[in-house]
Amino acid sequence: MRIFIQWAKRTRSVKQRLIVLGMGAVIFLAFIPLILIGLMTKIDAVLGVRNLLFSRTAVVIGVLLMIIGGIIGMRTVMIQFTQASGTPFPFMPTQRLIINGPFAACRNPMTLGTILAYLGLSLLIGSLTSILTVVILATLLLIYIKRIEEKELELRFGVEYVKYKAATPFLLPNVLTLINKTKQKRRFEN
Repeated sequence: MRIFIQWAKRTRSVKQRLIVLGMGAVIFLAFIPLILIGLMTKIDAVLGVRNLLFSRTAVVIGVLLMIIGGIIGMRTVMIQFTQASGTPFPFMPTQRLIINGPFAACRNPMTLGTILAYLGLSLLIGSLTSILTVVILATLLLIYIKRIEEKELELRFGVEYVKYKAATPFLLPNVLTLINKTKQKRRFEN
C-alpha cells in the first residue's frame, strides 16, 4: 500500500501524463482489441467453439456496448486528466477526488466503460472465448479495485472518500438515483 501512496504524492507534468495516456491508448485501444480479435477467435476455432458472428442481435448489441462503453471510458479519462491532474493508472493517480460527471453515477465509470466496450467488441466479432476472457479480466480488475484501490483512496482522501463511497454505487449506476439527481439539479438551477 505504501507504494501507491508514494505514487500519489508525486506531481506529474502535463507532458508526463500525456505520454502515459498515449502508451495506455496503444495498450487499451490497439493491443487488447487485437488480442480479443486475433488470438481469441483462433482459440475459438481450435476448440471448435461456435462463432456468434452472424447473429444480428449480437452485432447490434456489440456496437451499442462499444459506443456506450467508449464514451464513458473516454469521458472519465478526460475528467481525470483535466480536473484532477491524473491518469487512470495507479502509478500516476488523480490528485483530487472526482465525484462529478460519470463519477456521480458510480465510483468506477472508467472500468464500467472499458468492460462494456470490450464485451461489445467480443459480441461484434462473435467470439465466445473473447467474451469469457473479458469476464475473467474484468473480475480480476474488480477484485483489485475492491481490495487495493479502495483502501488506497480511503487513506488518501479520508472522510471525503468514505462519504462518497457510501453514497455512490461501486460499478453499476442506480438509474433512478441519476434521474432524481438530474431533476433536483434542474430545479436548483431554475
